[in-house]
Amino acid sequence: NALDSRSTIFDVLGFILGGDSSSRLVRKIQNEKELDLNIECCQYTTPWNGAFFAAASSEPGKAEAMKAALFKELYAISGKRPPTKKEIERVLAQLSVNFIRSLRCLNSVSELIGKSLLYYGNPSYALKYIDELKKITPQKIIETASEFIKDDNCSIVELVPEETEKLILSRSNGIKSKSEKKMSMIKKNKLPRGIVYSDRTLPLIDIVFVFQGGTICETK
Repeated sequence: NALDSRSTIFDVLGFILGGDSSSRLVRKIQNEKELDLNIECCQYTTPWNGAFFAAASSEPGKAEAMKAALFKELYAISGKRPPTKKEIERVLAQLSVNFIRSLRCLNSVSELIGKSLLYYGNPSYALKYIDELKKITPQKIIETASEFIKDDNCSIVELVPEETEKLILSRSNGIKSKSEKKMSMIKKNKLPRGIVYSDRTLPLIDIVFVFQGGTICETK
């Protein structure tokens, strides 16, 4: 919960695992293994209790492989692949910047003061957030992950659309789906090349525009 001194550790842990395009879950499961369409990991904090969660969505037939890869990465943070000093420094810098940016908006400042008073009984306590971040070490993250990220301390929720269940069943029985995947290319003068991928097996519309330039993620 918000009063627990490990609350900021969970913030850092969630960001290392699934906070942005450079995070472990995005690079390993989404980019390298191509098992999911969207993935994130973060902490939800309240004055009374909190939850640390990872959420992901996948194509039909990839759910089990994605789940196995997800748990492998979650357990690796306290085992085979503990957080590196560089990872922590990058996340601490990003969280600090996010916090400072939030102070530019009057509405955000008001919300921060209100939550600080509600959670801690002190309207200025939230300003200690960055100081708490600076105290975090790789060992503290490992200890916290070892204590909380384990089989007997998690709940798994799966939401599978009815049409997807029928599709998976038909594929397992060797029945061809009436829906066919189609890919087409759009190219116009002076515009980036566009690739359209159509899959009508899910009631989902996802449009992404990608432009050259900038840094997508840090690979090391």
